[in-house]
Amino acid sequence: MKKFAYLKWAKNWEEIFNQMPWLKIFPSFLRENVIIHFCPLKLKERWIMDLPGFEVILPFTAEQVNKKAVQVIQDYINKVIERLKTEGVKIICPPKGHSHEIDFSILEAKGQYVISLLIFEAIKKLSEKLEKPLKYIEITIIDGQNLRTDLVLDILYPELNYLSILTDKTESFREKAVDIYEDVGLNLQIISYNKKTVLENSDIIIDCRDVYHSSFYYCKKNAIYIYIGGYKEMVRDILLKRKDLKIIDNVSLVLKNESYCADFCEMLWYLSKTWFKNILSGNYDLALLQKVIKEIRKEGWVIGEFYQYGRILDINQFNHIDKIF
Repeated sequence: MKKFAYLKWAKNWEEIFNQMPWLKIFPSFLRENVIIHFCPLKLKERWIMDLPGFEVILPFTAEQVNKKAVQVIQDYINKVIERLKTEGVKIICPPKGHSHEIDFSILEAKGQYVISLLIFEAIKKLSEKLEKPLKYIEITIIDGQNLRTDLVLDILYPELNYLSILTDKTESFREKAVDIYEDVGLNLQIISYNKKTVLENSDIIIDCRDVYHSSFYYCKKNAIYIYIGGYKEMVRDILLKRKDLKIIDNVSLVLKNESYCADFCEMLWYLSKTWFKNILSGNYDLALLQKVIKEIRKEGWVIGEFYQYGRILDINQFNHIDKIF
């Protein structure tokens, strides 16, 4: 049976000792070397929604990891992943808090596709707090030339009156724009050079890019910036340089009064939903996508909290964007 694993760095040495009390017999200067070379690992079995898996607290703190050479940590993680694979693990939630770029050599759930699939639900919840009718909200997608861009566009265009896409490859969306207009009458704005104009007028920006860029400088004051790209330090940079923007880089989902972070939910869906693998492979059409959205709603999944760089973002404190009376 396919399994999941949720990986976390230890909070402190006390948490490590609780799992591996025998480490106390080693002098402090030897402990980390023992961990690196012998890769002790305690797997706590967990069943979530009838799915088997493991909670794994790695015997390093994030601070310790960041002080070590990247290759040292990479070699250690390689051993961890090999152990998990022998236990039948097919997908993981990677640990958070480290600054190193680590290759986990196994499918990683990061929550980006869950957020993409629920992007309209998120926008509806945000629009209620911002007190601006959804039909007047202007949204811009920053093209990441990836599946997330396609998903967000396909989910949003039937629901909105104002939608733009900022892209370096305008020709990739010409035919799509025609199809969208014929389908629902929406005039998709394809923007390349005058990004300042479109971003200055956008209430919500959905950034799908996986590399660093500086388009956020042009966003209107107090705009909502939803980041589902793959460059994890992008959010920190925006927070430092545009403190007025309301940045969202993660969400939680709620089902039957239980809350799941987006990456955990993504892991569960991968193991339990046949359609989710079709989505990840890009092997979907609009009919399947609409069916998937209906199934998600029917099961009762709803957006819980919004997060900004690991902290809950209080959307009740948002400054209201300009209202239309």
